[in-house]
Amino acid sequence: MASDKNIYKVYLNTSHDSYDHSFSFSLNNRPVMIELSDNSAVITVERTTRYTPKDIANGKHELFSETIKKVMLVHLLLYSKCIDIQSLRVVINNKVFGFSVEDHNMRYVSTLIHNQVQPDFNESWQDKTLIETIIGTNKTKSDSRMSALYAFILSRSRKAVIERFVDLWISFNGMYSYFSSLYEKKTSQEAEQLKRFIIQTGEGNIKMKRFFTDRIARKVTEYLKNSNVDVINYEWLTGDEGQNFSNELVRLIKTEISTIEDEYIKQNEELNNRLKSASNEEKAKIKKSIQSNLTKIGNLAPYKIYSNSAYIYLMVEYAYYFRCKYIHANEVLPLFIYNDEHIIRCIELVNRLLDNYIDNNLYKWFSEQYVNGTLKPLAQ
Repeated sequence: MASDKNIYKVYLNTSHDSYDHSFSFSLNNRPVMIELSDNSAVITVERTTRYTPKDIANGKHELFSETIKKVMLVHLLLYSKCIDIQSLRVVINNKVFGFSVEDHNMRYVSTLIHNQVQPDFNESWQDKTLIETIIGTNKTKSDSRMSALYAFILSRSRKAVIERFVDLWISFNGMYSYFSSLYEKKTSQEAEQLKRFIIQTGEGNIKMKRFFTDRIARKVTEYLKNSNVDVINYEWLTGDEGQNFSNELVRLIKTEISTIEDEYIKQNEELNNRLKSASNEEKAKIKKSIQSNLTKIGNLAPYKIYSNSAYIYLMVEYAYYFRCKYIHANEVLPLFIYNDEHIIRCIELVNRLLDNYIDNNLYKWFSEQYVNGTLKPLAQ
């Protein structure tokens, strides 16, 4: 019965007669409403269950603790900063109970973000339908969009270039993971073929992948030394100004891949002998087979895309190079470094490309229409 319901309101900081934004979503199949203004919010729920004010303020009930976290997330998207909670007021059926940060025995939600995130988020992130979809989305094993979003937000609170890169890579990887989950399941025959390929290639492929990635990336890093890295972003790369640079970078990558293929042939005695006695047509077939083999070994598929687009290479494969370099601890993190050191400027370039891509694409991935109409057809 409606009369048996308890009306709970939880105010974070100063209460208002009206708030700038309001959103509704379901938690455990029950409606929740949140309203927000700058550095303040109110949560409204109706439940037959009875909760004590202190337990609500202490976050002992998932309903309120999880909703407060969602409020913090929405506030970040709207105002590019967290709510600085100084007081919390619980109202149950018009009875008021107040708590403040001075109550040392109270628990308050804490955050890894202690300053304004920069730059502000794309305005598309403030769409009401999008936000209600986001706060109604729970992370599952096959849905890493929330992981991608949280890492992206965290990246914009970072000051150190390498910290920002790590968070951006996690966010980008979350998008990749979600996209991978959209693939149709492999048939048993395809699965067996894939399994045999993994067994046959094994550790050697991982080493060859690193060899490919490192070799090309080091060449690119040297090439970037003679470029004004600070001006390179998505718009510049894909526009008229960056055309010559992009063409040169693509040419460099193609040349390096071709050199690696030649070295692969020289190191393989059997291939060398076959090529010496082969006709031109046979040589072309052997060369094509080598390219295919190297592509599989290097796990560079689709490596033709990397060699045809400077933007894709820098954002994906060059970023992967730094990921292996630092996250896998192949080299020490640049903990102490001069501001003008070239490697930092290269990582800043990767950060700009990743940040731009995630900011202008991830929000679309929360739209069921976009997922079904665009992502799934691409994945399958």
